[in-house]
Amino acid sequence: MWLQVIRRESTRPLTRLVSTTASKVLLLPTNPHAILVRKVFRNSRYYGRRTDDPIFRTFNWIVRNPEGMIPKPMLTRSGLGVHDYLFWKPALLARDWDVFAEQLAQRDVCLPDADIIAHQVEQPDDRPQPPTWVVLYTLCYNVRSESDAWKALALVYNHLPIAPPHLRPALLMLAACWLTSRDLLVPLQRVVDAFLTGAHGVPLEAFHFQLLLQLIAYASSSDRVAPILRAILDRAGDLPLNHATFDVLLRRPCANPRLGLAVARKMHAQGFTPTLRHLTQLVLLYSRAGW
Repeated sequence: MWLQVIRRESTRPLTRLVSTTASKVLLLPTNPHAILVRKVFRNSRYYGRRTDDPIFRTFNWIVRNPEGMIPKPMLTRSGLGVHDYLFWKPALLARDWDVFAEQLAQRDVCLPDADIIAHQVEQPDDRPQPPTWVVLYTLCYNVRSESDAWKALALVYNHLPIAPPHLRPALLMLAACWLTSRDLLVPLQRVVDAFLTGAHGVPLEAFHFQLLLQLIAYASSSDRVAPILRAILDRAGDLPLNHATFDVLLRRPCANPRLGLAVARKMHAQGFTPTLRHLTQLVLLYSRAGW
């Protein structure tokens, strides 16, 4: 006898409904220059927090809203007026360095000649100069080629004596970053020497060394810059470095066995406990030299 089985039909749909509201996907830049600009952006924000200068937060707003108007309270905190911002805004939004120079010329400001590089900070140009905040923004976001890096270096040397003291190390750091990105080691060495010897007249703190090391390491394309990084580590002395600095020094193209040894010594000297990733990178670097 056959047993009749009553089978219940499912009341659920065979396919799962998918919400039509998709989550936002953060698209990270893949172009090397765009990635480096992003690192500069993040490091400059950190510099602003450490020096208690809100101008870098204002830069963040400009980058995200280039066509908009900065809120007046933000301008006030940064020491800027509405007229000043609108006056210099076309120069900030210049698509390249040539347009930037044209915008400055329309405001009776001329960029320094490249030959000022030979004099460094000893003989600054006495012609009118753009405000320091305009110089900083340009160095952060508008250096795109080797020619731009040379022009930026001339601008830094010319502007350094009149810049607010707490921002002078930032000018040198940004110049060092873009020189490294173009593998211009001779002028890079001179900028680092000016940074380390105190030509800017500012006592250096741990975060100054951390940011300089990070920017050079981020911008490096080979280990040719490793001797300069080792010299910076030596001059840091007893000033402690943070986890992020050690990490980038060991993982970027600048890393080689000698730099790894200098980093390991610095870790030991300041009592820093390396992570498993740090130890792995050190082993890989040492194995290159057969140590």
